Amino acid sequence: MSLFWVVGAGGLLGSHVVKQMPQVFPGPGPGATLWPCVVPRFSWLEPPVLRRQLDQALRAFADQVKTGGHRSFAILWAAGLGNIASPARTLAGDTEIWEYFLATLDAHLPPGHDGPPGSLVWASSAGAVYGKSPADPLTEESPCLPISDYGAAKLRQEAIARSFAGTRKDLSLLTCRISSLYGPGQNLKKAQGLISHLSRCILYRRPVHLYVPLDSIRDYLYVADCAQAVLRCLARMQSLAQERGRAQEVLKIFSGEQVASIAQVLAIFGQIARQKPQIVSAQSPLGVLHPLRMSFRSRVFPEIRPSPPTSLMVGISQTHQHQLALFQRGLLPA
Repeated sequence: MSLFWVVGAGGLLGSHVVKQMPQVFPGPGPGATLWPCVVPRFSWLEPPVLRRQLDQALRAFADQVKTGGHRSFAILWAAGLGNIASPARTLAGDTEIWEYFLATLDAHLPPGHDGPPGSLVWASSAGAVYGKSPADPLTEESPCLPISDYGAAKLRQEAIARSFAGTRKDLSLLTCRISSLYGPGQNLKKAQGLISHLSRCILYRRPVHLYVPLDSIRDYLYVADCAQAVLRCLARMQSLAQERGRAQEVLKIFSGEQVASIAQVLAIFGQIARQKPQIVSAQSPLGVLHPLRMSFRSRVFPEIRPSPPTSLMVGISQTHQHQLALFQRGLLPA
């Protein structure tokens, strides 16, 4: 039985990883036990408090790893405040917290500790790190050419994770580059998520301000499909580490491999909501941070993909119904 900690379990990806875990790691046997973090809610906006909380949580997690009798452990990091519009200060803060987390993990579970091997899963934005890369479709071998500070920060955080894992023979690393993720559970306080934003604007009858052309292409991935694929990839990596007797390092793109333009997304909303979103097109400095076309194809563990993937029609409908339920209960932020 593996011990599994999801950092960011209340967010979009993290919450669905928790839901999908029993399907990918069924018990008894080689299943996974979700670790109940001793800190119920992290104070992400207060760095001094957050550092103390992370130290407390990592100390408790390390004790459980050493004494719980688990055959392995895994930490999935699906947290952070940054998005493509974030100022440099916010992005630098995310990077500093990530470095602090790994340094503290190293202190409480040093290399060669008396305990089982582990895995670290790092999730980030594929579109941000590839930026203006000319490849189509983009694969793991495509050059990374970020056009935003956010993309550069994500590459920096990936490098920190690789450097950390490279110093340890007991810790495998799975780096997840994820395409345009959407679905129920989006953090509506963050300025991201076109599909969630469109849904909310329809419900509140507000215009949608778009800063990119309607023919901009994105590869949309439904969050439940992504969570299951990430866990399947983690299980494969753990199996390889056990077979080969050494830690593994895997970088994989996770995408729905079903591209659509913004115009097509708007048309789907017109069908499911029975009203067309009000669109206001305007120029903005943010527009240049969004490439016109982003499509992906993974060459790593290519058999690990949603099969069949959730169609965009179904995924958008489920996302909209989720937000409609929140709206009717007075819980949807304006």
